Amino acid sequence: ESVRLVLQPGLISDQKKLALWHKAGRRNAYLVGFLAALPDQLPLAVSEHPGLRTRYNCLERLAGGGNPCAELLLRILQAPGQAFLDTVQTVLKKPATQEVVNATLDLVADYFRPLRPEGDPDLPIEGLIEEAAGFCGKADAAGCLHAAPELESQIRAMRVLSGVGYGILRPALGGTTAIGSLMRRKLEPTMRLLRLQLEALRGTT
Repeated sequence: ESVRLVLQPGLISDQKKLALWHKAGRRNAYLVGFLAALPDQLPLAVSEHPGLRTRYNCLERLAGGGNPCAELLLRILQAPGQAFLDTVQTVLKKPATQEVVNATLDLVADYFRPLRPEGDPDLPIEGLIEEAAGFCGKADAAGCLHAAPELESQIRAMRVLSGVGYGILRPALGGTTAIGSLMRRKLEPTMRLLRLQLEALRGTT
């Protein structure tokens, strides 16, 4: 929270932002502050998704018509969106506390919120994955798939990520104060499924 606050516009120089970013290599809770304050301006050099160029025009056309799936695909497949995903993956590789995991999931859900205007479904990860399959038949998703059917795995992943929250943690962490390596062991089955969603949007699956 302190990092998020200090990153508000006009408070510190770009040089100090970079210095803080480098410190985050040792304290990944700092990265959560960057995700909260600068989701589309992270100081991380990554490339756009390799499939963006071939689908940019059709996605831009759909986004111009107000299609939230197309808008989110454009956002996440461009370089800033890929940097956001990369940073989320870095945080979730070795989170120290439940608070770090919870805060990161809340930021991910907020990023993809346009695909879930109905709000938090409070489902486990398996339930979100099952529900995402049906979402692909709905109007906005179907419009994207008609233009680019190969994007189905990305659309499903975005729908899953729009619903993550404490619901996916409860089966493993409900009633426990576990932190560190014990917490990570308990969460590994859930994190493995979550990583698959993130990787689908990175073009690695």
